[in-house]
Amino acid sequence: MTLLKVFLFIFFTSANVYANKLSLGTGMYSLNAEVNSTTTSTSNLGAYKFQYHSDFLNNFELLLSYNLIIEKTFTGDKAYGPAVGVSYYPFGTSTYKTTSFEDISIEMIKIFNPYVFFGFNQRQYQSIETSYSGFSIGSGVEAGWMNNLGFFAEIQLTSLQGPNDGAATETMVIGGITYFYR
Repeated sequence: MTLLKVFLFIFFTSANVYANKLSLGTGMYSLNAEVNSTTTSTSNLGAYKFQYHSDFLNNFELLLSYNLIIEKTFTGDKAYGPAVGVSYYPFGTSTYKTTSFEDISIEMIKIFNPYVFFGFNQRQYQSIETSYSGFSIGSGVEAGWMNNLGFFAEIQLTSLQGPNDGAATETMVIGGITYFYR
């Protein structure tokens, strides 16, 4: 957690870093866990994600997100925690772009802008009062809609490790809305 705090401090105190996008999504999850040779699994609607995007380099974005999984969509056991990562857009990070010269302005909106991502996640599981952490990979697509709004859909696979030989695998399928800063 200390490493995450240091990273966030450096990230938010840099004068050259700013949000390019904010996204909010919801969807479904599947969770498979094993602790001390006991296995369990659950799946349902109830996966939620809030994400902050910041461009760096040509086709890359830095991602800071907060994930929430609720066992019965709105009630029941909860798993929550932050994630940091990097996404790669093979066709450029900008789903919306404006070009202006003299009295002419041209707006370009990409209908589909695919991406892949890699990240580090931390989860706090409410009922067992313990933390898990691990890496995630995923892919998705952004769809431009208006000059400052778009939609996204993604799938994320996360492998987590915890105490007492605990391991969990989360799969989340999320869809939502993205706000583009300009």
